[in-house]
Amino acid sequence: MESESDAPTQSDSKTDCDKLVNSNMDNNVNAKIDSEQCDIDSKETLNQTSDPGGILQNDCDLPASMGEGEGVQESSLDEDVGEKIDFKVVYNKQKYDVTFPLDHTVAKLKIHIQTLTGVTPAMQKIMYKGLAKDESTLRDIKVTKGAKIMVQHKKVLDKYGKPDDIIPGIKNHREALPGMPLSGMYNKAGGKVRLTFKLEADQLWIGTKERTDKIPMNSIKAVVSEPIEGNDEYHIMGIQLGPTEASRYWIYWVPAQYVDAIKDTVLGKWQYF
Repeated sequence: MESESDAPTQSDSKTDCDKLVNSNMDNNVNAKIDSEQCDIDSKETLNQTSDPGGILQNDCDLPASMGEGEGVQESSLDEDVGEKIDFKVVYNKQKYDVTFPLDHTVAKLKIHIQTLTGVTPAMQKIMYKGLAKDESTLRDIKVTKGAKIMVQHKKVLDKYGKPDDIIPGIKNHREALPGMPLSGMYNKAGGKVRLTFKLEADQLWIGTKERTDKIPMNSIKAVVSEPIEGNDEYHIMGIQLGPTEASRYWIYWVPAQYVDAIKDTVLGKWQYF
């Protein structure tokens, strides 16, 4: 006959639970165990001893650093960016509504503008009451609600200047495309560019010193342009070769009198006889 000393008691159960807690602490599991929860009957204690994970999952609270505390730490990274301002970014005659923190820098604004226009920050020149420096904040340059901030490709123009062999430009004038390639222009790397319009093949040839790309005109998604500040008889032109604005191939010093003819030809608004 089994004696009372052989049967599991509450004292034995509490001892088993203490052993289990010590075992978990040796395994670097930091948990708080409620003494009332560990004061359980012998059957539960034996089952939980064979599956120590059950105690940690069901009867003991995880420390804050392993549970919801992590969520608090993560949310703290999403800190308040402070006061924001609504204004317009003007690029290539298009206006973009922007809401941006006043205390963020012009350099950060350029990154945001790239998502709107496809123009990389290194290619942007931000104009607001003069040239805006990258390290200045919007508050520093006194951007106000509803203000217009201009974006231009001035860094490329400043770096390479005006080509020596450029075709004379005429502003406020429209001409048909000449019978020869347009030359004397350059791309964003400063390489000389010539445009040849192969109407019989419905192709635009973009030629550089290194190569000539033969682009089907029906694959070109858009052609955009803007006058060069201070030299508005010439334009900067972007030929979009892919589905997004980031795929635009930029050409500088396009004579203004040919801009409309280039757009009409490439986009199919011409009649071939």
